[in-house]
Amino acid sequence: MKSISVQAPGPRALLCCMALCVGFAARAEAAPQEIRIENLVDGETVDYQLLLIRGSVAANGGDQVVVSLGSARTSWPIVHKRFKALVMLQRGRNDIQLSVDGGPIRWLNVTYQPRRAGPFVRMVYVIAADSDGSFQAPPGESCDMACAQERIALAGLMLQTATAELMYEAGYGRKTFRLLRDVVGDVETVIHRSDLSMSEAHQMTGLQIWRKLYHQLNQHGDVGRTMAIMQMTRYDAGADKAYAHTALGGGSLALFGSGGLHAWPQTVADIPGCFTDQRHMSDYGLLDDSAFRKTFWANFATGLGACLHELGHAFGLNHSGDKECIMERGFDRINRLFMLTENGTAFASERIRWAPESARLLNESPWLN
Repeated sequence: MKSISVQAPGPRALLCCMALCVGFAARAEAAPQEIRIENLVDGETVDYQLLLIRGSVAANGGDQVVVSLGSARTSWPIVHKRFKALVMLQRGRNDIQLSVDGGPIRWLNVTYQPRRAGPFVRMVYVIAADSDGSFQAPPGESCDMACAQERIALAGLMLQTATAELMYEAGYGRKTFRLLRDVVGDVETVIHRSDLSMSEAHQMTGLQIWRKLYHQLNQHGDVGRTMAIMQMTRYDAGADKAYAHTALGGGSLALFGSGGLHAWPQTVADIPGCFTDQRHMSDYGLLDDSAFRKTFWANFATGLGACLHELGHAFGLNHSGDKECIMERGFDRINRLFMLTENGTAFASERIRWAPESARLLNESPWLN
């Protein structure tokens, strides 16, 4: 066998070799590292469509995580190495891709199997007898009936997701309610044309409207609950008065006004922008129902949270006495369930939950089983 002689490297070669190793280590350290998912494991099955993914990335990760499912692709901010993202699932197996700055893909497999029977919640848009279905909004922004239906349907999905995640955090698994869907499987926003005219509705109190609508909408008895948004809501900035606006829930009906509906998203991709919209309602002469926080994002948060609060009453829950609970003013902070910043600043605690007794009652409720 032929022998091979190897000459030891000189000092210059050793220095070059060391420099190359250091350079390689620096590049390896700067590369995106593993994406860790905190609230889900591969192979889980859920019965709700809008999935919330919570996770973290390495210190040298990018500033956004990209979530892809089929042709749908959305980007979500990374804050202090953590992220929250939403993805609209398809029925059956979903192979979800997550990546940061073009780095290695983290796959997540989740199966979506919607419930097809049992008690349900239906989303309803109540319009006045003499109305075209439009709601109050800033000049130039879409506010027609079709736009309202899309916003309300997505809100229903977000309420379903919030219920599931808060029940999971309370230790009961991802229990949530079933949403009424149309023949093709999409969330249906039912249009209910009231016999009230706009002027008649504006002369009534919120309780009077609730009572009237309760009798009109209570057609499903013990198997259905209605989450209704009133189109008739209007705000007079000069008089600083809101008409046909209320937040009431009980029996089969949860009712809320449409004064802040313009601040709600139409698509999943719109959600981060709506939860960070710093415009002030007063600059547009619009109703501020945001626990005095004044901004568009806060009106979206309070409106969505108030809907879940009133739906909680329709499920039989009382006020909990726990300030961080959905059944108290904790609902104002529902944005913290979906986001990691508020007013552009990371918050230390979500401070939103089902109180222990509320969670216990929901766990035993037919609406979540």
